[in-house]
Amino acid sequence: MYQLLVNLTGAGPVALVIDDLHWADDASVRFLVQLGPRLADLPLAVVLAGRPGERVELATGPASTILRPALLTPDAVAQLVRSVTDGRACPRLSAACHALTGGNPLFVRELAHAAQAAGGAAADGDEATLRAIAGTALEHRIPAVLANLTPEAVQLARAAAVLGDEADPALVVGLTGDPTGLPDRLAELIAAGILCPDHPVTFGHALTRDAVYAVTPPVDRSRLHRRAAELLDAAGQPVPLVATHLLATLPAGDAWVVRILVAAAHHALSRASPRSALTFPGTGDPGTAGHRGADRRT
Repeated sequence: MYQLLVNLTGAGPVALVIDDLHWADDASVRFLVQLGPRLADLPLAVVLAGRPGERVELATGPASTILRPALLTPDAVAQLVRSVTDGRACPRLSAACHALTGGNPLFVRELAHAAQAAGGAAADGDEATLRAIAGTALEHRIPAVLANLTPEAVQLARAAAVLGDEADPALVVGLTGDPTGLPDRLAELIAAGILCPDHPVTFGHALTRDAVYAVTPPVDRSRLHRRAAELLDAAGQPVPLVATHLLATLPAGDAWVVRILVAAAHHALSRASPRSALTFPGTGDPGTAGHRGADRRT
């Protein structure tokens, strides 16, 4: 392979461009590592593109330059959305795509395709409609991203998705049970583009959180919500917040669950909010009360 590249450069400068490097086999990566020190002797540029934090051995050479493309600006998002929709996108759709994705090119493209296919309010840029359909559009992408992370990082991502925006790091530690590994796991998720580097435990994009939550197995999701409710209750947090997590768990009619749900219903009634009180099932008969597990987030 090396000799082939040497022969190619005999006719002029050559650029070797490799995309999706994270899918490369070990033998190919070893060749690229060995090729690095020889580049100074050849009119050859090697351009590699891959996910952040992966195949880092290829980025440590003295001749290596790492480029980290910034997120797309609103104008750039508008241009990409127009290209995906053959110029038929309205400005409102472009603005909504930027708001929901933060300018992540992959998510912008997926969301624009989904909006075009759905038509109606989605194509008109209604943000609530777009967010509702975006989960399905991105769910097939997220498992591949999570598959390249350590199990501990995946668990942290799931815990953060359950807890919601700007989760309390102490609460995250309580859910994952990994206090010493938190900094490394956060760094791993930030490098993968899942969490935002500007806040302790915050997803870079709302759609990422929705997708991680959706692909979390229901049993794991229920367990995390239950544990979150227990930790919040122990910390003296408001009963409605604790109950919201319990509503997202699988049915369990134990005394503590019943007590929290009944207390949350009474709290809602005391605030003249009977509709909210009806959210908490089983309040009419505490002895047989259960609750419904649901795909809901705080």
